[in-house]
Amino acid sequence: MDEATWLASDHFQKLYGHLKRGRGLSRSPTGRRRFRLLACAICRSLLWHLPVRDCDRAAVRAAEAFADGLIDRDALDAAQQECHLGIDDVWYQRGQRGRACQAMIGTTGEKAASAAYLVAMGALGALGLDDRPQSKERLCSLVREVFGNLFRPLAPSPGTSSSWRASATKRSPRTATSSSSWPTRWPTWARTEQRTIAGRAGTSRVATSSTGCWAGSDALGAREQ
Repeated sequence: MDEATWLASDHFQKLYGHLKRGRGLSRSPTGRRRFRLLACAICRSLLWHLPVRDCDRAAVRAAEAFADGLIDRDALDAAQQECHLGIDDVWYQRGQRGRACQAMIGTTGEKAASAAYLVAMGALGALGLDDRPQSKERLCSLVREVFGNLFRPLAPSPGTSSSWRASATKRSPRTATSSSSWPTRWPTWARTEQRTIAGRAGTSRVATSSTGCWAGSDALGAREQ
């Protein structure tokens, strides 16, 4: 695949195949992190407006937190199990709502690259034939937003100094991604949230973080293991 094809293609499977097999990104911590964030981005961009359950959206948030190293695998599995409680198998397998729920739960899958593919296919199935052409185009746009242009190195925003890289990497990933002075433009689906973080001796604090922003915490060393 060349750069022109990467930038113009609306064929999700080709882009996915290039990422997984052509570039081998599913074998690296950074690549696995981006694959999981891609799965979450698909849910937020294509399925969030559908009448899914609160626990399904919570599963997507948990997958984002896991990719950012904020929760462990046990917590992610707990979010997945919460979605499976009280489900009617007939209702769960049929209809737009059921397919959307399945896709959102899929973000918690064990293998990040497989999760991204299954979530993408589930999203297309949930949206139906009428929305499929626009949805396929949006899927490919999300791939490029999350993984960037693979044929060109990531450069700082114009007018910014490279000195921020050294200072940012000296801090923890959570502290650095909380900075309001971060110069990189995040993808359109990235969010800023407030979280209550437990501290020592029973204390707690509220931290603001940009969850799901691959560019920032990749540079800062946050990785999905």
